[in-house]
Amino acid sequence: MSFDTASYAASLEAAGMTPLQATTLAELTREAMEARQDAASHRLRLGVDTLAYVKRLEAADVPRPQAEAWANALRDALAAMNATARAAEKT
Repeated sequence: MSFDTASYAASLEAAGMTPLQATTLAELTREAMEARQDAASHRLRLGVDTLAYVKRLEAADVPRPQAEAWANALRDALAAMNATARAAEKT
């Protein structure tokens, strides 16, 4: 599975993010997707360091409340994927 970081960043900019914010979020998303693929291939559970994620977004001038919301959304999505993977292993 390939992730088009540039296209995603462009769509984020079109939605109102600054170029720095869009590029940072696109890169973080790509990294998360690659980590998820690697974890799945090794049957690992994937988590996220939400504090580090928030700090990287803040460094890209994303306001803290927004950065925290994105970090929490990613954490919740990964938890749901992990739960789905566990359920699939049991069947």
